[in-house]
Amino acid sequence: MSANTTLLARQPICDVNKEIVAYELLYRFEDGTINSSIDGNTATSQVLINTFSLGECENITGGLPAFVNFTDKLLDFLPPIAPELLNIEILEDIEVTPELVAKVQEIKDRGYKIALDDFIWDDKYKPLLELTDIVKLEVPAMTRTQLREAISKLAKYEVVLLAEKIETLDEYQFCKDLGCSLFQGYFLYKPNIVQGATLSSNKATVLKLIAELNQQDADVDSIKTIITQDSELSFKLLSLINSAELRRSVEVTSIATAVALLGITRLKSWATMLAMTKLEDKPKSLLAISLQRAYFCEHVASIFNEKLAEKFYMIGMLSCLDLFFDISIHDLMKKLPLDEESKEALTEYRGLLGLILKTATLYEKFKLLDVPWAQLRELGLTQNDVNTIFIDSHVKANAMIDSL
Repeated sequence: MSANTTLLARQPICDVNKEIVAYELLYRFEDGTINSSIDGNTATSQVLINTFSLGECENITGGLPAFVNFTDKLLDFLPPIAPELLNIEILEDIEVTPELVAKVQEIKDRGYKIALDDFIWDDKYKPLLELTDIVKLEVPAMTRTQLREAISKLAKYEVVLLAEKIETLDEYQFCKDLGCSLFQGYFLYKPNIVQGATLSSNKATVLKLIAELNQQDADVDSIKTIITQDSELSFKLLSLINSAELRRSVEVTSIATAVALLGITRLKSWATMLAMTKLEDKPKSLLAISLQRAYFCEHVASIFNEKLAEKFYMIGMLSCLDLFFDISIHDLMKKLPLDEESKEALTEYRGLLGLILKTATLYEKFKLLDVPWAQLRELGLTQNDVNTIFIDSHVKANAMIDSL
């Protein structure tokens, strides 16, 4: 891989309901590393050029605000970007001087939100805290006692608390209980498994529906029957097909017509997706992740074998079921009538299906060093191909979510 190719790392920021409300944008080389020879000015410049100057903001953040690190020097050269699209992150190692405070005041007066990054309490930050909108607490760098003390000291300031580097649901709940209202980290991708717990009646019903939709021997008539017997599912499916986003020239008014338009495999995939929306205790962001993986896997499959695209789409869609049901993916496979190839892909990332699904999950967390690049190259996929497909799948997932 070329050391000169640069990419954007995009980390989701969630609210208390685990809905994605913003992204932090970071600069990486294509191997996932940060080169120490690249200073903060260059890094931020690359982020701003690649995201805003090239018109990629909508694709990368879906129109949500972007948090971007700014050095002292770059605060003097703020680009012409709408305040609602850009939050200014001030790094923890910046020297707090009267000149810096004056710069921040000017930026705030222009309507931008100010965030203090990797915050650990230090009296030197007091002048900045008066101007700060969001404090990003570096949770792993503090004990729980230190975290409580820092939050207590911040209580006098009108700031929103963002807990960053949150990796577990326990950390998320602890910080939420302390008053944090924004969260950054990969806890969102982990199921809340409680040993010995049973499925609620609603979840059991939805899981049964998904199992029925994915029977290997299901034919067109049986799928139509399953869907038409569920009035809510039928309504949602027809509404989706007729949505402005999908731009059908003729209104689809029956499930039979939907089957003819979509084909049985895509119909099963969409019906499975809509069944997941019945789980109202789960954030829409989980569905967005499922859809992004589905579109990613489908697009990759279509490059080397178009016949596999629909199956790959379904595997991507099913890959978040453990997050929806809070059951291990291994236990879920015992309840779903999938073929062994699909089960092994979902549980162990085995086979071609597993390879592409693993790539999707690693890429969404920007763990580029762990991506199986050698195997992907054997399939004719370059780093740029994967990057383009990932952004495209994100755009398609957002469009689908907007249509629901």
